[in-house]
Amino acid sequence: MEKIFLNGKYVYSGQALMHVEDRAVIYGDSVFDTLRSYNGRPFRLDRHLERLFDSCRTLRISPPMNKDEITEAITGLLNENGLGTGCDARIRITITGGTSSGPKGLDRPGPLNLFITAKPYEPPAEHYENGIGIIVSSYKKNSSSRLSGMKTGNILDLMIARQDAVSRGADDAVLLSTGGNISEATSSNIFMVKNGKLLTPDVGCALLPGVTREAVIELCRPLEIECEAIMAGSELLLSSDELFLTNSMVEILPVRSAGSKVFSPVPGPLTRRIMEAYRDLVIRETH
Repeated sequence: MEKIFLNGKYVYSGQALMHVEDRAVIYGDSVFDTLRSYNGRPFRLDRHLERLFDSCRTLRISPPMNKDEITEAITGLLNENGLGTGCDARIRITITGGTSSGPKGLDRPGPLNLFITAKPYEPPAEHYENGIGIIVSSYKKNSSSRLSGMKTGNILDLMIARQDAVSRGADDAVLLSTGGNISEATSSNIFMVKNGKLLTPDVGCALLPGVTREAVIELCRPLEIECEAIMAGSELLLSSDELFLTNSMVEILPVRSAGSKVFSPVPGPLTRRIMEAYRDLVIRETH
C-alpha cells in the first residue's frame, strides 16, 4: 500500500484521514499543484512551488510548511513509495483551508492541512503516436476572475467540459474566455502552428500559465522558432497547421483533430521538434 505525506507524517493511504468538514470538502477551499518526477527527481519543482505559493497569497492561505520543507517531504515520499531511480511518478501537493468554523463557516480557524501524494506514472503511448481529438467547448473561462489562473480545488467547469467532450467522441475540450479568445484545454495549455510560427494564448486569456508552457516558450529560442502569445478566437484554432497541448504530466501532446478539422501528419514536423527538445531538457535537468 502506498504512503501519503499528511501534515508532517508519512502514513499509509488508508490511514490518511481528514475531518468531514474540511473546507476543501464543503467549499472547495484548497489549492494544489501537480508535477512529474523522472528517475526520482521532480522536474522544475521550484517553479511549481512558486506557483502554488502565489495561489496561496491570492487566497490568503498561509502554507503550513515552507518550500524547503515541502521539497524534503517530496523526496522522502518518493523514497517511501519506491519511486526513486528508474521510476517516473505523478506528484500532487494540496493545501486545504482546514476545518470550517464560525456561524456561517466562512472563517478559516486553522490549522490548515497539507498532503502530498506520489504515484507511478506512465502516459499512454498511443496518444503520442496518433494524437488526440479535441472540440471547442461551450463552457467559458472567466476573464475577470483571478481564480482562472490558479489551480484550486473547485474545477467543476473544467470537469463538465471534459465530460461533454468525451460524450461527443473527443478526448478533451478547448475553452474560450468570456472575451471570446482561445484560453486552454481542461488541464493543459494549447499551442498552434501557423505558417511555421508557434502561437499560444496570452496569459490575459484566463488561462493557467503552465510550467510546461513556459519551458516550451524557452525552447523556441535555441530552436530558432518564432513564438508569439496571442489573443484570438476559435477560427485560428481551426485554421492552424498543427496543434499540441502541454502540461507537466503529458509533456507535449499532439492533436489529430479539432472538431471536423483533421491534422496530418501527427505529430506535425514542428510539434515533433518541440517534443524531442522537451525530452532532452527533461533528461538534462533530472538525470
